[in-house]
Amino acid sequence: MSDRHKLLPDDEGGFDGLTALNNNNLEAMANYYEGVTKSMAQLSTEACQFITMRLEEDFELPGKMARCQTPVDAFQTQIAFLEKMASDYVDETVKLHRLMMNGAGLSQTLASGREARKETAKKS
Repeated sequence: MSDRHKLLPDDEGGFDGLTALNNNNLEAMANYYEGVTKSMAQLSTEACQFITMRLEEDFELPGKMARCQTPVDAFQTQIAFLEKMASDYVDETVKLHRLMMNGAGLSQTLASGREARKETAKKS
């Protein structure tokens, strides 16, 4: 078997040899998962904040409806609630989409870095 096809160098073995052999891959994987984890945390935080805000608005509606003096007031209160709800959901969808695209950009950046390392390795 040629040296190129050996699993581990002769002077290294076990886990240390394996990590030495795959150090660049392990480092790239760790960097990738760190970025993915941060991106997922941002998405989760944003979603939780939005849900909290919307639930507060939802819980306020019955009190607002109870204070209405006429059917017209009740109708206007409901319409205002629904318009704001629709606007909030549209805005949140845009925010979440941007966060996801930033996360996808992270993946592309990491993939580009991986390709650059391959090119560097070929030259040396």
